[in-house]
Amino acid sequence: LRSLNLAFNTAGPSGAQYASCLLKGTPNLTSLNLSVNLLKEEGAAFLAGGLAHLTKLTELSMWGNAFGEGGMTALAEPIGQMPNLETLDLRTNRLLKGGCEALAGILPACTRLTDIDLSSNGVCSEGAAALARAFMHCPLLTAVRLTYNGLGTQGGVALIPWLEKAKCMQSLGVQECGIGE
Repeated sequence: LRSLNLAFNTAGPSGAQYASCLLKGTPNLTSLNLSVNLLKEEGAAFLAGGLAHLTKLTELSMWGNAFGEGGMTALAEPIGQMPNLETLDLRTNRLLKGGCEALAGILPACTRLTDIDLSSNGVCSEGAAALARAFMHCPLLTAVRLTYNGLGTQGGVALIPWLEKAKCMQSLGVQECGIGE
């Protein structure tokens, strides 16, 4: 099995337990979609064990699961152990500052990352600064979406040093982020 799409199943935390067991038996997956399953923080903790076995993954979509800061902290380590990851979609998960910092801590290991969507996650200026520092270690990034977050002017300014060095960037989404207010 190379691709698994379990999106829009409203599995919840209990379904995440089953999904984690399934993932442990599918180490050749390259594409995984677990979006909109209402997994929340508890489900993220369950999934972390299964995700740790997916070192061949190139595409991971888990948007709309309300992981929160704690859930992202649980998921960060296994995501950081995916050396082939190219696309990461975590929009609408309420990552807030703590989740952004956890993600920023592992992004330097994701050197093949080309596309990341963190829209609608409550990313504040501090979270944006942490992410911008981490993006410096992702030289292949071509698309970053941070739309509908509370970056503010400080968060927007924090992105500038990274953008000045980003050689591959083609698209940056920062609509509705309060930049300039």
